[in-house]
Amino acid sequence: MMKITKIEPQKRRKNRWSIFINGEFSFGISADDLYHLGLKEGQIIEKKELKYIEDTILYTKGKDKALHLLSYRSRTEKEIRQRLYQESYPKRVIDRIVDFLYKYSFLDDKVFAEQFVKSKMQGKPMGKKMLVYQLEQKGVSKDIAEIVIAKQDINEVEAAYQLIKKRVNIMNITEFTLKEKQRVYNYLQRRGFSYDSIYQVLDKLEKNIQENSN
Repeated sequence: MMKITKIEPQKRRKNRWSIFINGEFSFGISADDLYHLGLKEGQIIEKKELKYIEDTILYTKGKDKALHLLSYRSRTEKEIRQRLYQESYPKRVIDRIVDFLYKYSFLDDKVFAEQFVKSKMQGKPMGKKMLVYQLEQKGVSKDIAEIVIAKQDINEVEAAYQLIKKRVNIMNITEFTLKEKQRVYNYLQRRGFSYDSIYQVLDKLEKNIQENSN
């Protein structure tokens, strides 16, 4: 038999209470959860009830953690699940938290993808292929990633050209050697730009270098 023998406020943590079962400390609980669960001194609880109480406490704590993470930036379901899993939350509790986040629109992979693409293209641009790959790695479906990227109307050639201009000092180059072209090609390829875009950038660079050297 398990009996709640004492419920007392915690001295160092505001709005937290300590629950004692059979004379020994069992767990801490928030004031809100204590009220909603209706726990009282002298109450007899079964093992199933204790499990439900523990899950409720974890759910509240995990939900607050997820909302805290989302307050910094948008995140995908995969990111939230991974973070909670790393902190040892059980899957059944994580599922409840994710359901809550979707229900109240805290999770939206489309919105996340839009913000992610804008951020990347404003900073250090990358090609569409790399954008799709990175979004998939974060848990966004390929279909959503491609739709969002298509709506952004990204000019790959211009983005790649502006990016490479920061690495290649066109004004100080008199000849666009094969070695230099290969370096540019490899760099843009690693950034996920298409072959067609890369060749257009190489052609544009070569023309500009020739003009500057004349």
